[in-house]
Amino acid sequence: MQVKIFTAGLRELVRMEVEYQDPLDLDTAMMLARTVERKYQTPTASTDSIIRPQPSSRPNASGTTLIDSSLSRRSSNPTFKKISRAEAAIRREKGLCYNCDDQWVRGHRCKRLFFVEIVEDDQLEEDHTSQTAIEPTLSLHAMTGFGSSSTMQIHATLQNRPIIILVDSGSTHNFVHERLATNLINQPLRNNRLHVIVANGDKVPIIGTCPGLEFEVQGKTFTADFYILPLAGFDMILGVHWLRGLGSIMWDFTRLSMRFTWEDTSVEWHGHDVSPPLTATMAVGLAQTPPSLAGLLVQFEDLFRTPVGLPPKRTCDHRIRLIPGAGPVVVRPYRYPYLQKDEIERQCAEMITQGIIQPSRSPFSSPVLLVLKSDDSWRFCVDYRELNSKTVKDKFPIPVIDELLDELHGASYFTKLDLRSGYHQIRMAPEDIEKTAFRTHHGHFEFLVMPFGLSNAPSTFQSLMNDILAPYLRKFVLVFFDDILIYSKSWTAHVAHVRHVLDILRTHNLFLKESKCSFGATSVNYLGHVIHAGGVEVDRTKIQAIMDWPTPQSVTALRSFLGLAGYYRKFIARYGEIAAPLSTLLKKNGFDWSAAANSSFCQLKTCLSTAPVLQLPDFSKEFIVECDASRSGFGAVLQQEGHPIAYFSRKIADRHIKLAAYERELIGLAKAVTHWRPYLWGQQFLIRTDHSSLKYLLEQRLTTSPQQHWLSKLMGFTFRVEYKPGRFNTVADALSRQNETPLILASLTVPLSTLLDEVRTAQAASPEIEAIQQQVLAGTTTEDWTFQDGLLYYKHKLYLLPSSNIIPSILSVFHGMAHEGIEKTLHRLRKEFYWPNMKLTVA
Repeated sequence: MQVKIFTAGLRELVRMEVEYQDPLDLDTAMMLARTVERKYQTPTASTDSIIRPQPSSRPNASGTTLIDSSLSRRSSNPTFKKISRAEAAIRREKGLCYNCDDQWVRGHRCKRLFFVEIVEDDQLEEDHTSQTAIEPTLSLHAMTGFGSSSTMQIHATLQNRPIIILVDSGSTHNFVHERLATNLINQPLRNNRLHVIVANGDKVPIIGTCPGLEFEVQGKTFTADFYILPLAGFDMILGVHWLRGLGSIMWDFTRLSMRFTWEDTSVEWHGHDVSPPLTATMAVGLAQTPPSLAGLLVQFEDLFRTPVGLPPKRTCDHRIRLIPGAGPVVVRPYRYPYLQKDEIERQCAEMITQGIIQPSRSPFSSPVLLVLKSDDSWRFCVDYRELNSKTVKDKFPIPVIDELLDELHGASYFTKLDLRSGYHQIRMAPEDIEKTAFRTHHGHFEFLVMPFGLSNAPSTFQSLMNDILAPYLRKFVLVFFDDILIYSKSWTAHVAHVRHVLDILRTHNLFLKESKCSFGATSVNYLGHVIHAGGVEVDRTKIQAIMDWPTPQSVTALRSFLGLAGYYRKFIARYGEIAAPLSTLLKKNGFDWSAAANSSFCQLKTCLSTAPVLQLPDFSKEFIVECDASRSGFGAVLQQEGHPIAYFSRKIADRHIKLAAYERELIGLAKAVTHWRPYLWGQQFLIRTDHSSLKYLLEQRLTTSPQQHWLSKLMGFTFRVEYKPGRFNTVADALSRQNETPLILASLTVPLSTLLDEVRTAQAASPEIEAIQQQVLAGTTTEDWTFQDGLLYYKHKLYLLPSSNIIPSILSVFHGMAHEGIEKTLHRLRKEFYWPNMKLTVA
């Protein structure tokens, strides 16, 4: 019935296409409507009204709203008139609003956007046109799952299950989601005589009632009567019917707090920002998903929320087994700035409220880190490095990747699900709770759930997934730690398979990270492979750094590439013959890029990115990460037994160029490890770096914000670090310098395009330079001179006029980058530029 109400308000063209798809529920209909709107680039009246509700309460200047028993009288007298379908058609033709008599234009809003009436069947014959009748209402926010400035979202529990309550002064009654009533409430009272009457006169039956339903908010139990109704975005709605019984309420929408009296006790609720329901945030992704699967995902929208509260007890609670003879782990806390102390106290209080931590008297104690996230909020982490070093590592059997991929033969449709492994989805075994203890400036606490950063967390997830998905493994489900792949030969079977898996996840109260999931795809990236109906291919991102290697423009760049290629020469047949044209260019004054050199360069890139050089991963063998960082980029190679598995290269961000070498190396290491998470998560692997201080990474005390930020990204991985001198770290060094260009590219305050334009202008204005250019084009000069992209080069260095006004700027930048002396500055300049009497200019 909600679908009919929604589609009735759409423009005719949009309505016809939505109805043709026959959506099963309101969320799917809304998603389809947005898709059609984007197609015609015209927003609909209905969705525009939905997401812009008017607040129904009156805040004062301080942002605090006082609500008392008169609220029900104010909100229970809407201007409402039932209309027939015929009248609706007339109003649509005349351009009038359905709810009021005003002319409808885009952006039009009534004082009451959406409301319902709850009546008995025998009352339906009465005249509802009276404007004085008191008509119970359900606000649009509650019906569609969208919040507003006059609503507040509360985290609560119902029978030990976390739920989300919307406190809404625009709804006159209390409502509970049909799913909760069916699954958690033993005997809800069925009542088929009750109906919800909506603005266009259609009736939606009330499923039943739940009198005296108890729920818990922030440690205190409350009771209310509820109607059972399908809701979107929230589990329960508390309306005026319940609020009226509280008497005076102080509601501060700025602080999202609500203060009232319950059973002669002052109570203060602290709410959360009301965000659009998942189906709104997923609309863009679902727009590309066929309606049959999109509608299914909407039905399981609760799986994509952030979990709150304690998870249920399972057979796979997390254990922490210490090595023989190991005593309690005690690491002194870090020092925190004043503002961070407030944040630590706030987050600890919130976790205690949710029941996931408790005060501790444990002999164990690990320090806390606060890491600043990209949205300027703080991530609460516990530094478990010392505890992990004393933990016996699980020897959980790792699936053979070739066997996993063999199972996918003949599959045409794929859905990939990613569990929220970073959240508290698994309980700690009771005997190991004390080992998770952490100390802050204001207390000692311990986790009742598996916290982020423990070394054996991946194998616990794998064990849990194997346990709950056992009936479907190798039939249409593959599991690799927290990655679930659903595969099917037909679309009909795929929808059914996805439903089975989502049902199991819901039953076991497990949650998914929507941004990392993909649904109903014909190809999917899984464990470093691209899988589709035609077979399995190597993921191009593994070899992207090699295939996109730019053509060397100097002897230095060429030597770097040949150093990488030469490292794997034992795997390349006829390496000397293939590389000969490039080796010739390394001779003095011999750099002249030719067709033969280009052919050799392309052939070597192909050899480096295919077998027998590039190998598939073998998860029974140790992975080795070799990494390096330069002023121009980060580079790394993932290897096994000397063979590369994947390459990694990233240009360094401007804000990182002037960082100390230690910090650049740490950033490059962290980026490479997180990039290869599908290979390294749950594995014990080796990291090799040419920065000697990083070999103590697992023992160092984190004293700086960059250390804390980047090391937090490595928590949960199990690795050791070895020092490898730079002269032997050939591959990673070359990859880090792959995008290395003249230093002016990264550091000169004058933009590169502007600089080159200035040089071109100066050269074109000089008769001397113009004469040399003509000789170069005629082939009458020595090989030292070249002309490329309208620029004159001498010995492959940019030729500048001694009088060029850009020279002082270049000198300033090259000297200021490292505050070096004359000789070192001159040496670096001569690698990229040439002009007569350079030494005199630098001096």
